Amino acid sequence: MRIALSLLAILSVACLGEQERDGAPADGGATLKVYTVNYPLQYFAERIGSDFVDVSFPAPAEGDPAFWKPGADVIAAYQKADLILLNGASYAKWVERVSLPTSKLVDTSTSFRDRTIVIENAVVHTHGPEGAHSHAGTAFTTWIDPTLAVEQARAIRDALTAARPEHEASFQ
Repeated sequence: MRIALSLLAILSVACLGEQERDGAPADGGATLKVYTVNYPLQYFAERIGSDFVDVSFPAPAEGDPAFWKPGADVIAAYQKADLILLNGASYAKWVERVSLPTSKLVDTSTSFRDRTIVIENAVVHTHGPEGAHSHAGTAFTTWIDPTLAVEQARAIRDALTAARPEHEASFQ
């Protein structure tokens, strides 16, 4: 019985062939599946990653993706991604309430965390049927500042290079 189980285990590993092992593509250079939490990150990743990435930003076109709450099926897709690009600066609060693999998370605002704008004592107001609210907290539209957008693009470049070092020249 032990010999049969051992042979079965060896055959199972051998039959994996071109399939993924330990979460890495067998050829080491397959297209990276990248998920983002906003369009600017999607744009940067597509431009930097070119043909070496498949970038998804699954938020619906209507509404503000900063306040979007994805369903379980979309969260499962994020969990299966090779990289998950986060804006940081308190953007996409849903990320804090779900289980995502920390090894796949890339906070693109880490390098300038000390330069984000914190809005205190914001005025409470309404825009319509959503009710009263304020815009207190961290200003999360970091990409509007071109110098911060460049830093986010560099973080994406570095994450792609770490995942696929053989394509570093292309990512540059």
